[in-house]
Amino acid sequence: RRQRQMCKETDETLATVFEELVHRHTIKRGFRAYDIMHVAAALLLGCDTFWSFDAKAKKLAELEGLKVN
Repeated sequence: RRQRQMCKETDETLATVFEELVHRHTIKRGFRAYDIMHVAAALLLGCDTFWSFDAKAKKLAELEGLKVN
């Protein structure tokens, strides 16, 4: 039961970060949902470097202050 509660809290937090990124960046730059979810997860996990082969995802990560590969 505790594990389900932790997953629910994580999902809600991920959704919140996702929405914040959408509002900050999507209108200006047209990032895709997958890019935003990927970067939101990296931010929640406390990553300092973002690894991806996707140019748009890497650009979003840079805009959010992450180092990219």
